[in-house]
Amino acid sequence: MSTRPRFAPNRWCLRLVCGVLALGLAACQPDARTDAASVASPEVLARLDALDPDLRLRPREIDDELRELSAQQPPGSASRLAVLGLRAVVLARVDEAARYEDLREQLAQWPGREDPRVATTLRLTEAVMEARRAALSNQGQKLRKILGILDEIDETGQPQRQLLTLWEMRAGVFTEQGEFDKALRAGHRVLELSDGPIATLTRRVYARLQLAAIYAAAQQFDQAVKTQAEAEQLAAGDKRPLLRYFVAVNRGSIYQDRDRAITEAASQAALEAARETGFDDLIANALANRADDFLRKKEWASAIALTTEAVRLAQKRNDVYAAALGRHNLGIALMHTGQITQGRQEIEAGFKQAAEAGAATGMDALYEEYGRALQEVGLTQDAVQAYLKERQFRRQLYRDDLRKTVLEAQEALEADRRSREIELLNRDMSLKNEQLRASQLEFRLWLLMGGCVLAAGVLLLMAYRRVRRTNMALQSTNERLKVQSERDPLTGLANRRHFQAAIRQREEQDLLRGSVFLIDIDHFKRINDNFGHAAGDTVLVDVSRRLRQALREDDLVVRWGGEEFLIVIKSSDPVFAQHLGQRLLEAIGGQAVVHERHTIPVTASIGFASFPIEPHGVSLHWERAIDMVDTLMYMAKAHGRNKAYGLQWADAADGDALLALSEQMEAAWHDGKVRLSTPAGPAQWTEPRP
Repeated sequence: MSTRPRFAPNRWCLRLVCGVLALGLAACQPDARTDAASVASPEVLARLDALDPDLRLRPREIDDELRELSAQQPPGSASRLAVLGLRAVVLARVDEAARYEDLREQLAQWPGREDPRVATTLRLTEAVMEARRAALSNQGQKLRKILGILDEIDETGQPQRQLLTLWEMRAGVFTEQGEFDKALRAGHRVLELSDGPIATLTRRVYARLQLAAIYAAAQQFDQAVKTQAEAEQLAAGDKRPLLRYFVAVNRGSIYQDRDRAITEAASQAALEAARETGFDDLIANALANRADDFLRKKEWASAIALTTEAVRLAQKRNDVYAAALGRHNLGIALMHTGQITQGRQEIEAGFKQAAEAGAATGMDALYEEYGRALQEVGLTQDAVQAYLKERQFRRQLYRDDLRKTVLEAQEALEADRRSREIELLNRDMSLKNEQLRASQLEFRLWLLMGGCVLAAGVLLLMAYRRVRRTNMALQSTNERLKVQSERDPLTGLANRRHFQAAIRQREEQDLLRGSVFLIDIDHFKRINDNFGHAAGDTVLVDVSRRLRQALREDDLVVRWGGEEFLIVIKSSDPVFAQHLGQRLLEAIGGQAVVHERHTIPVTASIGFASFPIEPHGVSLHWERAIDMVDTLMYMAKAHGRNKAYGLQWADAADGDALLALSEQMEAAWHDGKVRLSTPAGPAQWTEPRP
């Protein structure tokens, strides 16, 4: 069982990227040596290099030294700018508003800003500072916008160390967001800069480690292994524990889903190197990785020992996220050793810590893991509740992503609308000019050519027709946009907006009539993690096609969320719904999905119900009906996945009684207050592996 830290999408890869950035701190100094017109003092550069190893240990003291060193340099000099460049990085660790504003003010008042080259250098310095803060506060969109400076500037003659830092961050952002083509281009630019005039052994090693991590995330295993080998060969003679730590972490990342023996050896080597560094954050991360090895092997005692130490270090450093994650993993291990109450207390305390710190990213995966642990120790009803919490967080994340997408689309549509309005305005002005010219022509030639009036009329008519055609085209575009706004762009299925308009036709007096199915693809996150997001998209498209083929033309099929689908059919016959549930399981899981060279087994968990519910003919508003079917779907998950759980009968005389039963559906089922049908999917199913 994997219990990776889930507050970031890819623990190994992102920890590596963060480490590369943290340890390559000197890369943020402006490299004035690349520009003869602006040369920093060799003594200053040497002093900055000497401070570099201590940045992690005492950032406030280092910043005090840098402030003093900066004051000793001539105003507007390359040496002072080099010092400020390193201060920008240090303050990302200190994160004190007064120091931050002091640095911003110095950059804003820098002399010679009118020089385009100097202005660009200052922009790069400011970008490093702002990008660091955006990264630390998880402001992904803002970070990406800041890094857009690399598309706007001419890099010729600019400080290569700052460029290197920004390109490293850009490669990390694109990797995290699954844009691997852009990530690889950025990674190769990092490699080019690291092998250039500012080349050092450390930079060359880190550049290759980052590139190998990108290849691994992009499922280019052979390239990842090759690039990792280049990094290890370069670092072979270097005994520094910090470098050994990141080499080992990256090696474990590459092999984690392919060779557990290599991964375990790498995580042990990383832990030993981390202890040598004395850095608590590295030790805590290495402990978490090593504990993950024992959790996977179900060696609970070893996992408990390591996780307990990781939690202690996280609390010592006041790292709320790491502490919450550690308590979660500790609780999972305790539950499997029979200490269920204590384990659940640790997990719930971890959730509380994460909530108080405002954590949302990754909470869905943690609740899913908690639900699986509850299921394995026989607490099925509690597992359902954990799965429902997972769904709540997943919905929130989906809504946030959707909101961002909608805002971006809205901005594009607004720009398009403004462009069309300008075009129409230009055409209107052309029409008025035509009218004016026609009037002038009519006045001048009134006595000589009476036919000029007719010519002017024809001219006006032609202009009018042009405007009318434009308006018709705009109307057609608006209608097309309306249709597009009600369709999921990836699968072509209806989206929630279309559903909310269509469902009204299937209600009688605000009560739903028909059968509702809620479908969730099993272990979809693993598919994305193991095969990449492009493979996940292929699975969604293929499952959408299979659902459409299994249904009738007038059945409503909706992409409800990330990997969730909603189906509403007109039939309210529970027997028909049961047979359809079986057919949907077979349609989804009957054959694997093929993506490139991968064969991906896919199954789903389904909840369904037919309204009105027998025997009392009770129905619900569609929102409440979906909530109840949602519970049934998570019962299918809690009972092993690749199943469909459908409500056939309920001892409920009205909607309130039915909702009360649905809140404790598992217990009501065992007490005979509800009857469920539980068709199972195809038996030949294995977990997705590359």
